[in-house]
Amino acid sequence: MDPVLLCILKTTEEMGYKVTYTERNTSLVTTSLVLLVTRPDPSTFGGLAFGVTSYSRGGDLQVNIQENPFRKALASVFLPKSLKKFLGIEHSDPDKHSRIQFKFFGTASLFVDESLKEERLNTYVVSASIENTSVQNLREPVTVTLQHIHQNVGNAAVHCVFWDFQKNNGLGGWNRSGCEMEYTEMNYTICFCNHLTHFGVLLDLSRTETDASQDRALTLLSYAGCGASSLFLGITLVTYLALEKLRRDNPSKILLNLCASLLMLNMLFLTNSWLSSFHQPGLCVTVAVLLHYSLLAAFTWMCLESVHFYLALVKVFNVYVPKYILKCCLAGWGIPGIIITVVLVINKDFYGSGSHSESNPFSSFCWIEENIVFYISVVAYVFLVLLTNTAMFITVLLQIHSVKSRTQKRSGFWKQGFLQDVKSAFSLMFLLGLTWGFVFFAWGAVRIFFLYLFSIFNTLQGFFIFVFHCLMKEEVAKQCRVHFCWGRFHLSDYSAEVHDNPSAALPEGGETRHPCSPRILPMDTGLHSPQKARFFH
Repeated sequence: MDPVLLCILKTTEEMGYKVTYTERNTSLVTTSLVLLVTRPDPSTFGGLAFGVTSYSRGGDLQVNIQENPFRKALASVFLPKSLKKFLGIEHSDPDKHSRIQFKFFGTASLFVDESLKEERLNTYVVSASIENTSVQNLREPVTVTLQHIHQNVGNAAVHCVFWDFQKNNGLGGWNRSGCEMEYTEMNYTICFCNHLTHFGVLLDLSRTETDASQDRALTLLSYAGCGASSLFLGITLVTYLALEKLRRDNPSKILLNLCASLLMLNMLFLTNSWLSSFHQPGLCVTVAVLLHYSLLAAFTWMCLESVHFYLALVKVFNVYVPKYILKCCLAGWGIPGIIITVVLVINKDFYGSGSHSESNPFSSFCWIEENIVFYISVVAYVFLVLLTNTAMFITVLLQIHSVKSRTQKRSGFWKQGFLQDVKSAFSLMFLLGLTWGFVFFAWGAVRIFFLYLFSIFNTLQGFFIFVFHCLMKEEVAKQCRVHFCWGRFHLSDYSAEVHDNPSAALPEGGETRHPCSPRILPMDTGLHSPQKARFFH
């Protein structure tokens, strides 16, 4: 916004309270601006509505104020009864009662947010404020009804917003925090807001909303899944860190890093809405940056897992990479850091708090607000990783099948071999994060179905990691019996060296050279490092 226009906007904010008048109500009406100031009696205050019922550019404005919400208006604000405590009810002198100021702007030129690329203001702007009072976090919301300037014939997503004077380095901008969409149709939108300021409705030309009930179910499912995932990721990390023999080889070290990135992603997702509720811009940007970083780190480690499988099962011989794990760590934690740094250098306001799902108890969420940044740094990155991992997945499965075809005779044990192949395929699919691909099929009539699959599989990735790497892994069970069990469950003098193996189907007794390691490892029939893709919603 131009600094001159910003000054004009702030002047109109202060003007109404500086005017001296004797009546309880006074108003100023121009061709494109309405300013109405009223001093209600707190003892009888039961709610107050301000509305503009008619407006045409260059014509007269019809304004009204009443106790009940407007049934039909171009723009209206209804203040609930609970606001009476802000009106100076403790004072008996009417001149000490607080004044309420309403404003209507018939032009959108004062509210230009240059950070918006694919969204536009599709309503006029209406505001409400109480003298010498900052009204926030209301239990009973302010109801704002705004008629669309242009009909929303394409059913594009709409966002209820308020004008944040601190955004865009003090130049002002639209912010979704604290405002939720209660209802919308082609012609108008109803918003619920828990604070007072300048309100408007943005039309989102790109991302779309889900149905309110479905969105709530998906959100609650995500929170429950992420909570369970965090618990099992923590158990897996503690188990491998406590038992030194389990983390000697490279696959286990890669697994630990992937678990750490997924745990960080889950914890940031679970605490995001709570941290956003503090309404601290710096804190919200920090949370959004960390969430973005942990998401990219998780996918980078999934990609490194697929590369490791390829080296282990396809490029079996003559592969030795010095300082292999160090290089993996530099890539796994460094590449996301570079991407985040570039985004922050361009503009830190790409991150912020917005309502990603209106009518949702967890709608205030710190994340990427700029669409272009979201599609390039998240969608494109995830797509490239999934494309790479899918190619590796197919290659590894073909290699496993080829090895088994050469070494196993067809016999009465084909069912056992088939079940082992199914287990290997599923565990490898989760490990490489292929279940994240469900989100790319969430379009049209099957959108909700794939969103549910996405939420279920990806939020429970930590649980599947625990199942495949702890519960079903014989070596982990033996080490736990040695160190953590007593009595008849204790296993003494178990000193076999731990050998982790990326193959799920090599014959017992078979040998191959481990990639990135000079050791010759005996191969078992358990798929090593079967990790599943975790969910971020």
